[in-house]
Amino acid sequence: ITDVEMVENWMTFDYINASFGLSPSVLKDSLHITDSRYPRMSIRRTARERGISPDAYLLEVKTIIREYLLSNMAP
Repeated sequence: ITDVEMVENWMTFDYINASFGLSPSVLKDSLHITDSRYPRMSIRRTARERGISPDAYLLEVKTIIREYLLSNMAP
């Protein structure tokens, strides 16, 4: 996938990192994930384990990806 809007909460962080060429630390650090299962865990599962709405967490993930991609675009 190449469009951030196509990210869904069933996707794993591993899949998202590979799809967007993100370093594994980008989402891990931005979302303060310390779980040893990262990146082989889904957005939905992570949100539920944190007691957060999966939809709200998905929006946060998309925002982080967008900001990262914008800040790392070649001029």
